[in-house]
Amino acid sequence: KDVSMNSKLHVANDFDVATNKFTIASGTGNTVIAGTTDITGDLTVNGISTLGSTTSATISTNGLVTINNVADSTNNTSGSLIVKGGVGIVKDINIGGTLDVTGITTLGSNSSTTTTVDANGAIVISNNTSSTSATSGALKVTGGVGIAENTNIQGTLDVTGVTTLGGTDGATVS
Repeated sequence: KDVSMNSKLHVANDFDVATNKFTIASGTGNTVIAGTTDITGDLTVNGISTLGSTTSATISTNGLVTINNVADSTNNTSGSLIVKGGVGIVKDINIGGTLDVTGITTLGSNSSTTTTVDANGAIVISNNTSSTSATSGALKVTGGVGIAENTNIQGTLDVTGVTTLGGTDGATVS
């Protein structure tokens, strides 16, 4: 039978609805809801929250997900969003600050398609490892290198193989 009240309901012990469908523990305030919960207003959660089980959880929205915390990241365990597993991103990513990568970085895929690294400024390699062969040094390129502009070499130029200077017009060496 329906019950109507025009004042507060005070419960001294645990409060259960349909045995285990909705439970509020009197000692802790912990609330268990079995089933779907629809919230039409804001939901404020204080403290650590667990969504889903230990194997998976889905956060689904038709709108944007915004994290308002502005903590800067100085390593892989700091910042406003810390992800302890891998991240798959289907669309573009825009980074407003510095991209700091620890570990091996792969650009492109393992296919034969061309991967372009586009930089508005100069690309600087700070590693100063000397080159003693075609497989050593700060920059190692497995394939050929095409250079459309001037090249300046401050150290020794060591060429192994056929060398062509000047194309069909001959070569000037000074």
